[in-house]
Amino acid sequence: MKSSTKSKIIAILLMFIFCLSIDKQIYAVENVCPEYSLADLYEAAIEKSEIIEISKEDVLISRIQKNKTLSDLIPNLSTFGDYRRYDKAKTASGGSFTIQPENAYTWGAKLEQSLSLGGREFIALNMSKKKIEKSKTDFKTVNENYLLNVASAYYNILKTQKTLKIAQENLNRLEKHKDVTKLRLKVGEITKTVVLRAEAEVSQAQSDVIRATNNLKMAKANLIKLTEIEDNFTVRETSFESIDIDELASLKEQAVTNRTELKSFDLQTQIAKDQVRFVKSTYLPDVSLEAAYTGNDTSPSTSFNNKDVIYGQISLKIPLIEGGRRKAEIDEAKSKLKQSELLYKDLKSTISLEVDDAYYNLMTQQSVLGKIQDQLKLAKDNYEKISEQFKEGFANSIDIVDANNFLVSTEQQLINAQYDYQIGILILKRATGVFLKEIDNDLRAQNKGVNNYDAL
Repeated sequence: MKSSTKSKIIAILLMFIFCLSIDKQIYAVENVCPEYSLADLYEAAIEKSEIIEISKEDVLISRIQKNKTLSDLIPNLSTFGDYRRYDKAKTASGGSFTIQPENAYTWGAKLEQSLSLGGREFIALNMSKKKIEKSKTDFKTVNENYLLNVASAYYNILKTQKTLKIAQENLNRLEKHKDVTKLRLKVGEITKTVVLRAEAEVSQAQSDVIRATNNLKMAKANLIKLTEIEDNFTVRETSFESIDIDELASLKEQAVTNRTELKSFDLQTQIAKDQVRFVKSTYLPDVSLEAAYTGNDTSPSTSFNNKDVIYGQISLKIPLIEGGRRKAEIDEAKSKLKQSELLYKDLKSTISLEVDDAYYNLMTQQSVLGKIQDQLKLAKDNYEKISEQFKEGFANSIDIVDANNFLVSTEQQLINAQYDYQIGILILKRATGVFLKEIDNDLRAQNKGVNNYDAL
């Protein structure tokens, strides 16, 4: 075989091995660094968040408490048995009959039920049902706040990634500028001071890259804590959302209708009203019903032993004097009711203020965004022209540094405005109470797992 043919075969084999290694590396990277969209992060947070699980347990606890309350309306059935051993049997004079046996046995069953004539048990059952609804409403509130934090962390990563890219591009521009200054220094067009200034700008840009890199690491660590996803991951950027903002009055009406916190406080006020009725019912008598069967046997048998006893009993307990305890409990329940009503009014005002803040913030971001986009075009054109002028000797180093700083500042402003606008949209949705509903609908549309709140 000719040497040239051998060389071709070896080259082909090496190329094949190289391609295999590249494929393996790509496969490894794809498996080591999973990519998450915002919807994926929502799903991960819902499934893995300990805070959400804690809130879910509150719903389960309220259901258990309802079962405990319901048990008060179900009669208690119990059985019993006794055995008694006497020191000796005793008989009447002449031994005609036994008056004390040596052994005595008693057994039976008892059915008991206690009720308040004021309907206290039914009031408590109604309260427990409302507490379940309140727990489910609070669960939604926890989900909504938590997922908003997840979204903020997601957009913060995207913002820091873009900031890092801006810092790296700035470093590249300044390094090119430094190279140009060195060339111009060699031909005697500028002084050494200009080169030193350029080197200082490069050093500052390197620090900015390091700072942006560390900020990105911290942003990723925060998202990992919220969602408990893998350490090595990337995020997939969603398309920028733009919305038509409704009138402020309409947004406030939506908030009053949809905000879960208001629903929770409304239920709390209803529970406080029931608590006043519950305490007042203690002034009315309690009725106890009892039905029992008792069997008796003795050894030796006695003439007075009644082997089977069946009876029913009604007891009435009427409270008279208890040192003013019930009055104090009623006053306490009324104070808590008033407190709940005041808290509801205060929360309503706070939510109205939240809608105001979210509305005007979003309006501001929407207006600023277009202005900064126009400003960025001017900043890019300005830098390119001054850079060319500097190369030709018609602009000095200070001009190009100022133009570069203006460009970097404008790029950063645009990134901040874009992502602040996206977060502002979510904050407005949260303020009006539609944020969680939209997430729920989106995840259902994608056939992804989501909390079924009605099933809790």
